[in-house]
Amino acid sequence: MQKDKIYKTALLSAILAFLFFPVIQQQFKFVNLKPLSGAYIPKNYCSFSPESWLNESYQNNTNDYLNENFGFRNFLVTLNGQLRFSLFNKGLLKVVVGKENHLFISDYIETYYGKDFSEAHINDTISKLKFLNDTLRSLGKTLLVVLAPNKARVYPEFIPDYLKQEVTDKTNYSALLKGFKNSGIHYLDFNQDFINKKRSSPYLLFSQLGTHWSRLEALRSVDSIMGYLSWLTQTNLPRIRIKKVFLKDSLEFPDDDIAIGMNILFCPAHDKMAYPEFEYDTENKVKKNVLVVGDSYWQDIYFREIPKHLFATNEYWYFSKSSFGNFYFGTKEISNRDVVRTILQNDLIIIVCSESNFRNLGFGFAGAAYSAMKRPVYPTVNEIKKLKQIIRDNNNWIKEVELKALKRNISVDSMLSEDAAWAFYHYGPVRLKKTVYDIKEEMRKNNVWMNEIRSKAEKRNISIDSMMTLDAIWAHETLPPEEKETRKLSVNDIKHKIKNTIEWMSQIKIKAREKNISTDSMVTLDAIWFYNHQD
Repeated sequence: MQKDKIYKTALLSAILAFLFFPVIQQQFKFVNLKPLSGAYIPKNYCSFSPESWLNESYQNNTNDYLNENFGFRNFLVTLNGQLRFSLFNKGLLKVVVGKENHLFISDYIETYYGKDFSEAHINDTISKLKFLNDTLRSLGKTLLVVLAPNKARVYPEFIPDYLKQEVTDKTNYSALLKGFKNSGIHYLDFNQDFINKKRSSPYLLFSQLGTHWSRLEALRSVDSIMGYLSWLTQTNLPRIRIKKVFLKDSLEFPDDDIAIGMNILFCPAHDKMAYPEFEYDTENKVKKNVLVVGDSYWQDIYFREIPKHLFATNEYWYFSKSSFGNFYFGTKEISNRDVVRTILQNDLIIIVCSESNFRNLGFGFAGAAYSAMKRPVYPTVNEIKKLKQIIRDNNNWIKEVELKALKRNISVDSMLSEDAAWAFYHYGPVRLKKTVYDIKEEMRKNNVWMNEIRSKAEKRNISIDSMMTLDAIWAHETLPPEEKETRKLSVNDIKHKIKNTIEWMSQIKIKAREKNISTDSMVTLDAIWFYNHQD
C-alpha cells in the first residue's frame, strides 16, 4: 500500500513537473532554443490599463503574446514540422514535398498551371514597360527584364502526382513572352534557358531543398546578364569567370532555404550540390550605374556583393518596398525615394522577377515609373549649380561649352546652364559624397540600425552616440573612393598620429576616465573631432 502511494505521488509529481516545465522555461530560459526561421512580426506584451481591458485589446494581445512565447514553443513547432514531414510527407504552410525529396513552394506550382493567369494585368504591365523602355532609350539608358526560372517549370517531373494538372499556354509567362516580342522590350528568359540546360548539365540547377536558382547557376545567370547588357549597350562590361566547380555534401544558403523555412529538426536527405570558385574580369572594362528592382532571386546575389564588383554603383529595390545601395547605408523605404531622379542617375534599369510574381511584374515600379516619367521634371537651382561646377572642373567639357557659347553668341554661363540641364536629364542629380556625420544622420532615421547600435553600445558599456560614431567610421571607410568625402588626413591617419603623440595620449587617457569609456574609443572620438575640423 505504501509502495502504491509512493508510485502515485511520483507519477503525479512527474506530470506536474512536465506541465510546469514550459512555465519555468518561459520565465528563466534555462534551455537555449534555436529561433524559428521565416519572416514574422513578433508580438509585444502590452501593459494593462482600464481602457485596454474594456475594449478587450489587453485580453486579445495577452492571449496572442502567450501563444507565441510559452516555454519550449520553438521546439514543439519544429517537432510538429518534423512529424508532418517524416510520417506524412507533408510540409508546413505553402511547402509541397515532391518526388525524391524535391521541395516546392505551392505558388510556383499554381502559376506553372496558370491558376493566377490575368491577361488584363499582363497587358497593363506591358503597356507601362513599353513606355518606360522607349523613354529610357531616348535618354541613352537601357531597360532589361529578367525572367527568373521557376523550379516547377524546369523540374515538373518532381511535382507530386496529386497536384499534377494539364499544362496550358494560358499563363502569365506565355502572355509576357508574347507581349515582350511585340513591344520590343529587352528580356532574358531563364525558364527556357534552364530547361535547355538541364538536358546536358551534370549538376542540379535547383537544389532539392531550395526554391531559388542554385548558387552556381545564380552566378552563371549574372554573367549571362552582363554579356547581354554588353551587347545591348555596345560596351565592354565586367564579367564573371568561373575557375572551378566542386561538389559539396552540405548545402550553402539559399540552396536549403525551403528546408530552413520548414522549421524541422533534421535536414532532409539530398544530393550533393555544385559550388563555384570564381573571379571577376574587370580589367579594361567599363562599369555602369545600375538599379535592380527585384524579388528574392536577386537578394542573395546582392548580399554576396556580386553587383558591387560589376557596376560603378548599384541599388537594389527589394519588392519595390525597401531599397539597398552601395552608396548609402542601411535600408530606405521606397516611399522616400524620388523615382525619376533615381532612374536618371542610373545607366541600366533591370527588373528581376520570378514566375509566381509575374502578375505583379516590377511590384509597382512600372506603374510608379510610368506616372513619374509622364510628368515633367525640373532640376532645382542647387542641382544645376552642382552640375555646373562639375563642368567647370572638367577641362575638356568647359572648353566645349566656351566654344558652343561663342558659336551661338551667348554667355558662357548661359551655355553652362544649358549643358547642366542636359546632364541632369541624362545622368540625374549629382550624388553627394558622404562624411561620417552624414552617415550618423542616416543611422538616426533607420530603426533597425539604431536597435543594433543600442545593443552594441550596451555590450561595450559606452554611450549610444559613441557607438554610432564607431559604426559610422567603419561604414565611411568601406565607401568606394568616388562616394567618400575625404580631407587632408583620414580618421585612421589621425588615430595613428594620436597614438604616437605622448602629450595627446595623456589627455586621451584622462578624458577616457572622465567619460568612463575605453582609451581606444576616446582615441576614435578625438580623431573624429579633428577629422571634422581640418582646414
